Amino acid sequence: MEPIKIYRNRSEPSYFVVDWMLHDRCTYNCSYCPPANKSGTDSWLDLKKLDEFCTAVEQHAHSIDPKFQIHVLFTGGEPTVWKDFDKLIKRITDRGWFITVNSNGSRTSRWWDEYAKNFIQILLSYHTESVNDDEFIEKIKICEKYTNTSINIMLNPDPKYFSRAIEIGNRIRRETKYVSFTYHKIQHTFGLQEISVPHYTPEQINVINSLDNYPNLSDRYPYLPNNFYVQSADLSVKQLDAIELINAGQINFKGWQCYAGLESIFVDSRGDIFRATCRAGESMGSILNPADIVWTKNSIECPHTWCRCVTDIRNTKVKDVL
Repeated sequence: MEPIKIYRNRSEPSYFVVDWMLHDRCTYNCSYCPPANKSGTDSWLDLKKLDEFCTAVEQHAHSIDPKFQIHVLFTGGEPTVWKDFDKLIKRITDRGWFITVNSNGSRTSRWWDEYAKNFIQILLSYHTESVNDDEFIEKIKICEKYTNTSINIMLNPDPKYFSRAIEIGNRIRRETKYVSFTYHKIQHTFGLQEISVPHYTPEQINVINSLDNYPNLSDRYPYLPNNFYVQSADLSVKQLDAIELINAGQINFKGWQCYAGLESIFVDSRGDIFRATCRAGESMGSILNPADIVWTKNSIECPHTWCRCVTDIRNTKVKDVL
């Protein structure tokens, strides 16, 4: 059914999300990734104002909902290659924030064995053009020893990679114990740029439609519960699955009232702060000048015909159905 509302259940634990693109340096050069995510042109982050910025985030979040806990999602580029990443995650965890890292897993097995325990969740993305499958499985096994581990399997449409992406899912089922994975279709309009990669063939679409994700839910580790819900036009309600909406093409929220900025923010690779990765509205300021940040107090009418980021999709949004 067609969605008309996405919302969080305020009676359940809620989290204000800081979606933080640490930088745009990446160890891979995937054909379907936009240049903005791997150009490596931006200077490294300065930690001098970190504590002041974190305090400002907490004050903003708690002014909206005093029960909010803070959850930061580090992305890139490849966030783990930043020279002070270990110091950053320690200072964040010391504040009681939860951390998820979205990584391609290219750091060594030794690195993951040392740092995996710092994260509430590890999201490893699988990219056929660059990864060694045996090493990738080895690192998954290390991560699952310490925390919730999920794999985003990117379905590269290139025929020589497509079947390999499917096979890694079969290996994860066979060779790991607590890991979940999701198959991701390549988004040809990812972020703010058009991606020049082949479209899926009809045969590939048939295969994709037959694939099952692998939730493999476990209570082995603490986790952040999914308290997000979607209401359809027939007023039925179910738990939100953002990837399901993306794959079904139900991510056009143009004209809806969106709470981006009130339930999450996006920090880009230059330290500029926006409501969301789509950069709707103006910049609220910079992490380098926390005292000058102008925090939004209102929802915004969505100006876009797509919403590609899971964090953005999870923001409360309401369609005017009158």
